[in-house]
Amino acid sequence: MVGGFLLHHFWWGSLFLVNLPAAVMAMPTVALLLRNEAESERGPWEATSHILSIVGMPGTAYDIISFSHEGVGQAEVLPRAVGLTALVLFVRRQKQLPHPMLDLFLFRLPLLRAGAVASTLPVLVMVWFELQLGPITECVVCSVAGSLAA
Repeated sequence: MVGGFLLHHFWWGSLFLVNLPAAVMAMPTVALLLRNEAESERGPWEATSHILSIVGMPGTAYDIISFSHEGVGQAEVLPRAVGLTALVLFVRRQKQLPHPMLDLFLFRLPLLRAGAVASTLPVLVMVWFELQLGPITECVVCSVAGSLAA
């Protein structure tokens, strides 16, 4: 309702300025209450994990997208193999490093695991719904048009 009031009476950019007072109050509070502990605990940077994740994620994403459009084909074998191999090597490397980029052992904690599932599941349901909405709508429209023509 506040957004509608601002749009009706003021410039559209005022919608973004509404959050400015909260941000101004939050910044000193965060600076006082939170300490930066990452600097003291930071491990050495190594490029191999970054390269494996950069190669693995787009390769796997391309594989999933191409599978949904064309199905299984010869052209997708190389990106699939490279992406999945890079991700498997990334996971194995992260389990062995003393200072991993992504600490996979955190997923042994029940609350973190529940939070990851609780945040991922609605996204997957939404994507599934969006992918199914087009064909379902097309089916309904075709059946209604067919019954009207008869």
